[in-house]
Amino acid sequence: MTEQNPVQGNQYAGGGGGSTLVGDEGTSNYHGLVVTVQHRLSSSFSLLTNYTWSKCLNEEDAQGDLASTIVENPNNPALDYGPCGSDYRHVGNVVLVAKSNFALPRMEKLILNGWEVAPLAHITSGAPFTVTTGSDISLTDIGNDRPNLVPGQAVYIHLANRSGAGSSNRGYLNPAAFCATTTTVNPCPDPVASGTYGTISKNSFRGLPQYQFDAQISRIFPIYERLAMTLRLEGFNVLNHPNFNIPTSGTTGSIGGTSGGSAAVTSSTFGQISSTSNNARVFQGSAKFTF
Repeated sequence: MTEQNPVQGNQYAGGGGGSTLVGDEGTSNYHGLVVTVQHRLSSSFSLLTNYTWSKCLNEEDAQGDLASTIVENPNNPALDYGPCGSDYRHVGNVVLVAKSNFALPRMEKLILNGWEVAPLAHITSGAPFTVTTGSDISLTDIGNDRPNLVPGQAVYIHLANRSGAGSSNRGYLNPAAFCATTTTVNPCPDPVASGTYGTISKNSFRGLPQYQFDAQISRIFPIYERLAMTLRLEGFNVLNHPNFNIPTSGTTGSIGGTSGGSAAVTSSTFGQISSTSNNARVFQGSAKFTF
């Protein structure tokens, strides 16, 4: 029971150190558009490109085994109606398979034919995440309170992400744009009143776009009639491009994975990106004998 907030009275609130609120109702919807262009395999190449625009809205994402109350206000779950944790608005893929099969004299044919190149590019827009206060301003013992957004302040800091520590190298969100409570360390022009909720909605901010480029190159060596040897080299994250997680607490997961997370304004590194979501460049090779 929640008794700290005299405005709400003795109401069942749950969450945090109290009881967990479990309900069997919720609202969600999804709209999407998929555009595909395909050139089927011919003697030399095949091409597949697709683009997805989508919008997913819900009150909360599926959590598996329920361990805590996940809405901000159990008395009004509709306050959390907003982008899903997996709401990647734009997703694009390009896959190409090209083979060399030229009409050449015997010697040139042995050198130039039999090669296969297959690049794959995958691009997604930024993952959604929530900014929280990191404290129980609402006095509900839930722990999902969100701050106010300060008018006139830019939300994002457009800096190049670098390997050094500190906000000058890893800054992404502007701390001055978020207001929870007034302190001498972080003066707040529009604090959230005790026993109330802030104005920021769930998953209203976006991380950086994600890029992935993989490729493979192989060579088929004919030996005799149906006998052949294939040598293949595959590269993952060929460009060694880093994909950054959302700032502070919470991660986007790897390319194609689920997302959602939160960043608390009380964190000493609030608004800073501190990790990547993808792996470094990896190469692997193989040899195959067909008969």
